[in-house]
Amino acid sequence: MKFLLESLGMTSQCNLNCSYCDWQKDRNFALSPEQFEKAKAHIEKMGQMMNERYPDISLVQYSGGEPLLYPEILKEVFRVFHDKWIRINTNGTLLTDEIIQMAKDHGKVYIAVSLDGYTITANSPRVKGDQKILDTILSNIEKLVEREVPVMLLCTLNQENIREFPAYVKYLTDKYEDAIEKGMLVMPTHSVTSYSKDNGTPDTEVVEQFGNYIKENVDKYKVLSNIKAHYDNLAYFLVHKERKVACSVYEWSLSMHFRKNDIIDSGKFLSFGCGMRGVHELGYFDINKDEELERLYQKVEEYDINRKLDYYNSSKQVSEYNQLNDNCSGKCFPDWVIFDLIFQGIVSIEEAANWFVLFKDPAIQEKIKKYRSEKEK
Repeated sequence: MKFLLESLGMTSQCNLNCSYCDWQKDRNFALSPEQFEKAKAHIEKMGQMMNERYPDISLVQYSGGEPLLYPEILKEVFRVFHDKWIRINTNGTLLTDEIIQMAKDHGKVYIAVSLDGYTITANSPRVKGDQKILDTILSNIEKLVEREVPVMLLCTLNQENIREFPAYVKYLTDKYEDAIEKGMLVMPTHSVTSYSKDNGTPDTEVVEQFGNYIKENVDKYKVLSNIKAHYDNLAYFLVHKERKVACSVYEWSLSMHFRKNDIIDSGKFLSFGCGMRGVHELGYFDINKDEELERLYQKVEEYDINRKLDYYNSSKQVSEYNQLNDNCSGKCFPDWVIFDLIFQGIVSIEEAANWFVLFKDPAIQEKIKKYRSEKEK
């Protein structure tokens, strides 16, 4: 069963240049009417494909690059997936009143904003000392909370911000206590992971300090205690350099990465066994050709089966599992870990409902129950 459709569009365009991001940036440009019509057709095809072949998908992630550089494409995502939950990944600099209202009117949109702290030092890999950029991001988060649009803060732990993490937790608690309590603002912190370069992985000393902070404070602050399992697992990962719990994200997610300008051009996309990290390529596919999509379905099915066999043949020993999949499991700790803990039953549905508004939705709860039931067969 697939729960998540994870899609990237206009991936090479971004208005920031974060030091821990490996993607090569291309220039931004205005869409022509012809390019927009192609993007519209491709997004509609995604919706059609999903409804026909993966009807259990309940959450669509759309990201980039920076997706808010092209709000006209974003409008089409909202239109086509009008009955699904939608997650928009953004750096938070380009949120406008119109986009916020669009998200509010949709009713099932949450905005995932990358923010590594509330100070210029904590965000130095992102904003390069530009206080105006940081102030814009902080102001836009305030607007989202005020308009009651759910917010997920994507804090990337790195050498620059890890020492300031305790102050960040207190800042969020003092400023957004009510939103955190209602499950309208959450922060599933993740660890910086390197694809091809050294990009600020925290050193041993500060990792130990972070682990001690989590142990001593995880029950003190709601922003931590609401997703206690996530932070317990994060602390373990930082110390041991591998996951405490084996990853099964590949089982419940489907990736469609439109590279460069393909969403407004050819309609070709690259899919992965794990789209979160971009590993185990399943190949390139053309969304305009049904025979290509049939090939994708087969590749996804084969990959799921093979990975399940790897998992169960490893006697569920996480270290052995990580060795079987040395370029994937255990090497990254994304914000999606908390979702994975929920789907694996390590976090109860009741706990999840207290954590975030998405999991308060009865339809989402039923999908989780269905997933768990199918996995136990």
